[in-house]
Order: sequence, then C-alpha cells, then structure tokens
Amino acid sequence: MNRRHLNFVFALGTAAAMAGCGHASADQAAQAAADSARAEGAPPAEVTRRADQARATVVASEARQDRIKARRDSAKAETRENRTRTIASGTALRLVAVTDISSRTDKTGDAFVARTTAPALTASGDTVIPVGAEFVGRVTALNPAPTPSGHGTLTVAFNSVRFGGESYPVSVNVTSLGTRTVARGVTVEDAAKVGVGAAAGAVAGRIIGHNRGSAAGGAVVGGAAGAIYANRTKDHDIVLSPGSSVEVVLTDAFTRQVASNP
Repeated sequence: MNRRHLNFVFALGTAAAMAGCGHASADQAAQAAADSARAEGAPPAEVTRRADQARATVVASEARQDRIKARRDSAKAETRENRTRTIASGTALRLVAVTDISSRTDKTGDAFVARTTAPALTASGDTVIPVGAEFVGRVTALNPAPTPSGHGTLTVAFNSVRFGGESYPVSVNVTSLGTRTVARGVTVEDAAKVGVGAAAGAVAGRIIGHNRGSAAGGAVVGGAAGAIYANRTKDHDIVLSPGSSVEVVLTDAFTRQVASNP
C-alpha cells in the first residue's frame, strides 16, 4: 500500500469519524479529501474521485447514525407505552367515606365516593393506586332498622377509581362499612300512629286512678307511655358519615400503565 493510498484511507476514516460525532458535513468531508489529494499532487480526476468517495462515506455514516437513533427512540417509546404496574386480586384497601349517607335522606342508586388512606403497592414497592385516590360507586341497598335492636341495611358498590386526572375501572368487594344507627325524633303523631296515644292513656288513667274523673291525667300518662312505645318501635336510621371507615378487597387484579423515564 503506497503513501498516497494510506493518506486517502486515513482521510476517509477521519471523515467518517467526524460525521459520527457530528463534527462535519458531507461537503466538508469532500473538501478535506480533495485538499489532501491536491497536496499529494494527484491529478484532477483523482481529486474528484476522492472527494466523491469521502462525501458518500459521510452520507452513509450519517444515515447509519440516524437509523441507530431511530431504533433507540422507538425502544424508549415502546418502554414508556408498555410498562405496567399491577396489584393482585385479594389485595385489601382501606378507605374513608367522602359522601354522607343516611337512610332518612338518601336512597338506593345515589352516588357514593370514598378515598384511599394509604397507597396500594406492587410486590416490589411501586405505587399503583396513590393516597387520596377516589373510589366511585353507588348505593345498592338502603333501609332503616325497624327497632333499636334491629339491623338496618346499607350496601355500596364501586366500579371505578380516579386519580391523576384519569379514571380506571376497578372490581372490588366491600368488606366493611363504619355505619351507625341514629334514632329518629318521636312526635305526637308518631305516638298516635302506633295506637298508644292520649285516648288509650285516658283508659289507663281510669285504671290507675280508680276514678272515672282521672281521664285527663291518664291522657298525660298515656301520652308519655305512647312516646316511649313509639321510640322503641320507630325506625332507626343507618348512617355512614364522612370520614367513616370503608374497607374493600380487589376481586380482580388492577393494572395500569405508567410512563418510564426517557
């Protein structure tokens, strides 16, 4: 290999390296090759050939670098799109009620919202559902307790969870609600409705007083007795106040996509 050929090969290698580093354009590489050929005393045809070859080398190198960059960008985009986080079926979540529910004022079908108090994490510790995420659903059954010792009915069902400006479908079973019962106020009408009012009290007064003239006093006694009886038999509302505990368990795995770092 003669000196001229070595210089030409060196010039091509330098041009390609510069192109790969973004230091030169194809025209600059061609000019450098032409100058090198002229310095060696090469004829014009050889100068042109070397310039063209240097230009082609740089163009090919730049195209190769573009393809590599495109593949890398595509791989990054695919990673961002396909990365998912999952929490398994059976995972328990603790929430607090946001909506106030009472069997006295609300009804089946009303909207109900509860908020998470702790994050739901993957096995590796990544957050899937953050603190403050809102579980959204509806009241599915709502009935007061017929007596203080009876049991009212309140059930709710959730179908979505929302956070970060997005809403996701979710499947859970509600395992616990922090409900309480509240007695409704008793009125004279309530006492009369259960049949233990003043009239019945008048009869009681006659018996208690052993005197037909004590009917008025008996009415008062009977009215009080009627109120007590009504309170014992009147509905007691089931209530779930904001901040009350709500516990749910996932019945299906919950998965969401997350963006990875570029």
